[in-house]
Amino acid sequence: MPFHTTDEPGKKIEFSKAEELINENVIDLGSELGINSLSGFLPAEILNEVLNDRPDCVGIRLYNAIEINSLIVVGVTGSGDEVDENLRGMPGYIISRGTAEQIQIDRVTRRFAADSVWQFWKFAVVFGGQDATFASYFSAQVIRELLQVEDCNGINFQTVGLLENGKFPFTHLAVPAKHTPLIGIELRGQGGNCIICPDPCPPRCAPEGPSDNNVQDVVLTEAELREAIQSMVAPDDVVETIAGTKYLIAWQRLQVQDESDIA
Repeated sequence: MPFHTTDEPGKKIEFSKAEELINENVIDLGSELGINSLSGFLPAEILNEVLNDRPDCVGIRLYNAIEINSLIVVGVTGSGDEVDENLRGMPGYIISRGTAEQIQIDRVTRRFAADSVWQFWKFAVVFGGQDATFASYFSAQVIRELLQVEDCNGINFQTVGLLENGKFPFTHLAVPAKHTPLIGIELRGQGGNCIICPDPCPPRCAPEGPSDNNVQDVVLTEAELREAIQSMVAPDDVVETIAGTKYLIAWQRLQVQDESDIA
């Protein structure tokens, strides 16, 4: 299965299963901080804006960011590259952050996005969750279908274990939702299926190829990144490398046995 296509690549699950996964998955990043889940909401207008940033955009890629309940979303082209700048010259990366009631949306540069993902991974490592950082892909078709659910004005992306509750590899579960300031996020999955990404990166990353930008396309392996993060000191070339590859963080391609079901 291609990692980036215009076709529907996700796994459809019923809303009752989605609720079960959300309730059962616990990401333990430090009980003293009260962190037991990772999720984020993206409004419909933002998702449509990202998908329409460039005519060759076929879907979106998501990353967990430095702040809890923060997501970074970026458009993805048919070649798998991230849209770091749209046709109007605006940054292609959008960060959603804040509380469930009050959400802030900003466009950010690729460098800012890369640093936010890097800082999140360092934070996760401190609390024993070093495998909590990943990218998940959803096709444009999937996103547009989910937004058709009645009374939906966006999508809530919840972190869940792909093969086992609360265990790496993690992925994103997309659930139609309604967001109301001061009230928060209300899931709206009853009117249709929810979608889980079956190919998160890591470990199921697309092969690296020539990049459309002018930065040298050098791939850091997972081991090199992990060594840097555990030492809490990034090598001099890490930031440039992160900002110069197809992904904010480039992972070594790993072979993972496919499973017929999740969790």
